[in-house]
Formats: sequence, C-alpha cells, structure tokens
Amino acid sequence: MTAQSIYYYWHSLHNGKVVSLVPEARGRYKIIYENDSLGSYHSAEAALDDLCGGHVFSASGNVDFSQMNIPDSLNDWEKRLFKEISSPL
Repeated sequence: MTAQSIYYYWHSLHNGKVVSLVPEARGRYKIIYENDSLGSYHSAEAALDDLCGGHVFSASGNVDFSQMNIPDSLNDWEKRLFKEISSPL
C-alpha cells in the first residue's frame, strides 16, 4: 500500500481573519474566506494567483485581497494535512 498526502493551505490576514486554499474533487482547490467559497481552481497555485492578483472578492464585496499583503508563494503559507489516501501498489 502507498499513501498520498493531500494538503490545504491557510494564511492569517492582517485583519485577524484567515483565508484558506482547500482541496476539492479531481485535484481542484477552492478559496475559503469567512466560510464563503470564493471560487474553484484547477490548482492551489491558480487560486493563489487570482487571490493575490485582485481577481477574487468576498461575498460581501468589501474585501480587496490585493491590498492585504498576501504572500504570492505557497511556500510562505501554512501547509496542513487535509487527508491521506491509501492505494494498493
């Protein structure tokens, strides 16, 4: 048996809230901010690019993520285990 680890990423913003990049089905990632899904992307990197580029807005429309100094590299985000998937060899 081999195991594949799936991770999610989160970052604490200067307003005290958290934004997360959470895995979905088929390798996609969604952006979560205050329990709202802000879009689904083909990869965590694509979600981060839109988030840092100012192409994502909160459900209330009053958050400009491009002005929040969000790191544009996943290496600067907290990486946490989401789940492990076991598969036979």
